[in-house]
Amino acid sequence: MPYGVNMDADEFYRRLQQNEALKKHVAAVLKTHCSEIKSDLKQSTDFSSAQETITEVYVALLSSFDGKSKEALTQRLAENGNMLMDVLESRNKLLNSIEIK
Repeated sequence: MPYGVNMDADEFYRRLQQNEALKKHVAAVLKTHCSEIKSDLKQSTDFSSAQETITEVYVALLSSFDGKSKEALTQRLAENGNMLMDVLESRNKLLNSIEIK
């Protein structure tokens, strides 16, 4: 039954309070879930631990090439680095777009 229709004042305020309590509970649960999602996303896209390994592999690759092949490899690695930076920037934009009030 909608608010106010065949309802006394006590029933109206009781229902209104129930509604407000429900809204507060749902908001709190959503805030917790959003925080967890944001944290999970941040952890699952953390590249810092892999960065050292990637750097070691790149250094080993670069030291094993000479001349034009080394230049081509350097260019390719630079392109891959730029793509990785774009992914990190997109990740940060996504994480920052998740607002928690």
